[in-house]
Amino acid sequence: MTDLYQSSIVIAAEQVARPSWQPASPVLVRVGGTSYNQLHQLKFERTIALFQAILRQQRWLDNHTQALVDLLYTLIGTTQGPLKSSLVALKRDIFNRRLPLLSDVASLRGFEHPSLRGQVLRFRRSLQQVQRAWREARRTFEQELQAKRRLLQQSYAQPAFQKAVQVASSTLASSLPRYINADPSQLRSRERKTEVGAYQYLMRMASKTSPFSHFGPLVLGSADANLAQPIVVEGQTPQARAVSQLRRSAVGAIRKALVRVPAINGYLPLRLNPSSFVDGEDLVFSRLRQQLDDPNQFFASWQRRGKRSALLDSVLAAFGEQQQWGYADLLELLQTQHPALNPAKLSQTLNQLISSGLLFYDLDLPSDYQDPLLALAEQVAHIPTAEAGQVRELLQTVAEVAQNYAHATVAQRWQLEQQLRQTIDQILAFAPNANQTSSQLGQLIVEDVVWDDLAVHLGQPLLASLASDLAPVLECGFQRDGRGPSQSWLLDIFTHAFGEGGQTDALLGFAPEYNRLSSNTAELPMPRISAIQQRQRRYGQFLNQALDAAPESREVVLDPEVFWQLAADFGQHNHYGSTSIQFQVAASSQAALEQGDYLLALNYTLPGFGRFLTRYLSLLPAPNWQTYVQSAWQPLQAQAVNALPAEIVSVLEHNAQVHVPFTANVIVPPDEPTYRTQTTQHGVGDLRLAHDPVADQLRVYSRAADGSQQELLPLYMGFLHMVSLPILQRVLAQLSPSSYHMEQLRPREQTLVSRKHPANTISHTPRLRIGRLVLQRESWNVPSAAIPSSVANDEFLSFFNWYSWAEQAGLPSEVFVRIQRPLSSKHLNMWTNHKPLALDFENYFSIQMLRHVIADDQVSLTLEEMLPSPQQQWFDLDQQPYVIEFQVEFNRGGGQ
Repeated sequence: MTDLYQSSIVIAAEQVARPSWQPASPVLVRVGGTSYNQLHQLKFERTIALFQAILRQQRWLDNHTQALVDLLYTLIGTTQGPLKSSLVALKRDIFNRRLPLLSDVASLRGFEHPSLRGQVLRFRRSLQQVQRAWREARRTFEQELQAKRRLLQQSYAQPAFQKAVQVASSTLASSLPRYINADPSQLRSRERKTEVGAYQYLMRMASKTSPFSHFGPLVLGSADANLAQPIVVEGQTPQARAVSQLRRSAVGAIRKALVRVPAINGYLPLRLNPSSFVDGEDLVFSRLRQQLDDPNQFFASWQRRGKRSALLDSVLAAFGEQQQWGYADLLELLQTQHPALNPAKLSQTLNQLISSGLLFYDLDLPSDYQDPLLALAEQVAHIPTAEAGQVRELLQTVAEVAQNYAHATVAQRWQLEQQLRQTIDQILAFAPNANQTSSQLGQLIVEDVVWDDLAVHLGQPLLASLASDLAPVLECGFQRDGRGPSQSWLLDIFTHAFGEGGQTDALLGFAPEYNRLSSNTAELPMPRISAIQQRQRRYGQFLNQALDAAPESREVVLDPEVFWQLAADFGQHNHYGSTSIQFQVAASSQAALEQGDYLLALNYTLPGFGRFLTRYLSLLPAPNWQTYVQSAWQPLQAQAVNALPAEIVSVLEHNAQVHVPFTANVIVPPDEPTYRTQTTQHGVGDLRLAHDPVADQLRVYSRAADGSQQELLPLYMGFLHMVSLPILQRVLAQLSPSSYHMEQLRPREQTLVSRKHPANTISHTPRLRIGRLVLQRESWNVPSAAIPSSVANDEFLSFFNWYSWAEQAGLPSEVFVRIQRPLSSKHLNMWTNHKPLALDFENYFSIQMLRHVIADDQVSLTLEEMLPSPQQQWFDLDQQPYVIEFQVEFNRGGGQ
């Protein structure tokens, strides 16, 4: 595959004084949900062979037509009579690629030009061959299309595939039986639509990996420096273990309905919104998630502000004396304190405080790893009403059905889903004026699959090579970004508000101010973030200069010394860092892997310090997760000896956030209830934020009732990106060392430096490699004007147009494609890039899928080499190749 490995390894070995980036164990392994052969068998081999024959003949015609036309044009002026007419007719037919008449060819017998008749006859034969090939190709395509559709039907009929689609899209899953049983030669429009939709999931299962559902099982791996082989796989016949539960967003909708039920909320204690604080004559608070119509939407109406009044001050004083009140008790207290107020008016005002979110009924979904449905059932169990008893039984039924879903057959799943929706509708119907049903909640089940009896171990040869090649890249990114752009952004705004060495005890008040200032940074001094941007610009220029220096090359091999030099130029940081690297191994076979003939392709990065594991720890069979996570934090605590590690509690009704607890102490934002004891909880209202000018970082302190304080080491271990969090949680997450990961390591990720290309031609970017590590795959950017056209209602001609376009452009037959869409009202939410799709130009269904996805939109495409290619998928199960990816955490050692 390549022999250029030793230079990077030797350099790393010689530079012993340089910081090292070392892999940690365990390793997260993701496997494709089905063998890639499911896609490989869909290649149209016979049709493609005829396409190639047509293109060869067309190239010959392209190379000879103009010369023959020019010759005939010259000779026409030298002739008269019937011969001239025949020459004119021949020139016209040849120019228009029509079959010349034999009578016109025969007229050349007596012509003195020695080779003219032979050239015309050869052109005529080539044109006949092309026409025959066209007819045969169309006929072959129709035959092959039916045969391949039967293979698709077999793939779609597999229980594992149907179960995966049931979780992802019950609507699509319900249409599969009709497609599976249809005559491949007589598909109706509905079945064709099913074919395209289901193919996207089949493509995803076979060519990519995913930790969610049957689209990609999880496997436990390890990094073992004592292992002599690059990779060792234990176990050959894995059995899938599935775990299912109701989506947290659906549970949130159930809770939102229950707090509106009079027979329930009459027995629930009222609590004061913990985000509330007094700001002069105003009362400020954030609207809690249980009040929002969409439990996952946090940007609209985050903060509310209202004028204080005597009645409002009485409410605040009441909750200052005790944390919770019954509705009737609070109403009676307020009536006593304000006898002049009309009881009906007082009750109306109290209800308005509840609907606004200042007060709320205490029916909690704990953020710790618990079954949220059972938590609701336990709380409702203490309410002595018939309705509460019925709700509790229904909640237990929903929990049981959701758990049983994982082990059910395809047919049983349909029955369970119907039962689930009926039961949830019964629960939602208890709320007055119920206007929501289970059908509005989307997919109800989230499912994960684990292969317990398979383990993959990365050995010393691979780990040493990976660490050696990664070290200069990671160190360069580390020195470029320091503690990360997000923390620098926060530091710049904080020191602008409070000064260098400043502090604040009002984190609840600073968060909205931070949000306001973040949208007006053009007028603020931002020295830290400006310095990072300058370093990022220089880094991007270096990468793009390397590409521009070899525009025609397929691969550019980078010098690790340049990365080390850039890191030294940037260098000012020596704290500990961590990042999670997701990569694939490309090798032609197990034997090639053992011999060291392989490449390592970087996919992307995620935050380190154990954060990348949080979503999966409860699923994987490992008893010592706490030991691992705590050991990962030891380097952090070495620089903050007196700091107490405290995880920021944050689930936010999203299944990606659910994980086992990591620390004994927790930081609890508003509306994030926890099962922890009160002594281990640190409320946001008790936090002090101070800038340490020596270390140039923000430190967090928790104030106790006796006036003492304890420094905390905030750890955000949630899975969601910070931009998905409410502003208060985002500020807290940006204080965490586990919130940052090195992005923009590759030219394609650079936003500050871009390469200029013509607007109507395909531009090529070489592969970037350092040692064995492929930093960026070879890619092609296709602007909208260069995308091939499709022919309406002609599958065959559309297939040929795309295949011939790829062949003429010199593209690999198999690539990954990303779709860039313009920002418009049609494509909202800042979303422009489609997730990568596997595209095979020899597979009609693959092209059909892409045509369906891009439709008639004005999009551009980024095509990327499929590395590993199908021929480099060395991981076999039952002699079937499977896609496999590794996720390894790399932690930075100190300088020697």
